[in-house]
Amino acid sequence: MLEVSIEKRISGFKLEVSFSMGKEILVLLGKSGAGKSLTLNCISGIIKPDKGIIKLNNRTLFDSRRKINIPLRKRKIAYLFQNLALFPHKRVIDNIAFAGSREKAISIMKKFGIEHLKERFPHEISGGEKQRVALARAIIAEPELLLLDEPLSALDNNTKWEIMDFIKNLQREQEIPLIYVTHDFTEAVALADKAGVIINGKLMQFGEREKVFHEPETREIAELAGVENILEAEFLREEKEKLSFDFRGVEIIAEKKNRIKAPEKGRKAMLCIRPEDIMLV
Repeated sequence: MLEVSIEKRISGFKLEVSFSMGKEILVLLGKSGAGKSLTLNCISGIIKPDKGIIKLNNRTLFDSRRKINIPLRKRKIAYLFQNLALFPHKRVIDNIAFAGSREKAISIMKKFGIEHLKERFPHEISGGEKQRVALARAIIAEPELLLLDEPLSALDNNTKWEIMDFIKNLQREQEIPLIYVTHDFTEAVALADKAGVIINGKLMQFGEREKVFHEPETREIAELAGVENILEAEFLREEKEKLSFDFRGVEIIAEKKNRIKAPEKGRKAMLCIRPEDIMLV
């Protein structure tokens, strides 16, 4: 279990996030500069929050009130950066064994299907192979939490999907919490068990993937969550569990969810319709 509730100010920017998760994949979604990487840096110990608390498996890593701030090297957290940070002067096996033994490195390489790369240097292997090497190096230290900061941004589409499957299977096998940062909705929907949307330093919506992606609470969240059709319509009437809207002369009928209150007649509303929910007849 990971519990995070922190605040951090940097050059006029304020980060304010609070969430908890178990042995699952949490995807943090947001635009560049929203505070996603800063969140990971605070959790890992690279940056010290101004206030709050971070707990991992009942170990307190940071507590501003009790003046606890466990050093990065003792947090048992693996952090995979966007540029992967492989040592260019070390062979693949030495990159992986950096956080463990060569025997263990060979065992992990067999499991990851990269044993044949052990004597090569990073510049001699493909982008997808580099991803596997970086993940192997992260896992060899047996972390209690895995942080991934946009690791697939430089890959082609086919390789990206292959590595996403690999990451998902790896998390299920290792049974550890995994936080994945991205601004790409396709990556988010493919990987997430839970999702959080960060906008201007604040965690605006957090919860189960289906809830966040299919019931966005604001237009900006809807746009980040991959809703391509956002229509401004006029409310007409409420009948039983149905709400009727007028969109440019076309009546649109929506099922009423428990949390939705019917607006006043004539009021404008935003209708969010996913492409996969449209059928031409």
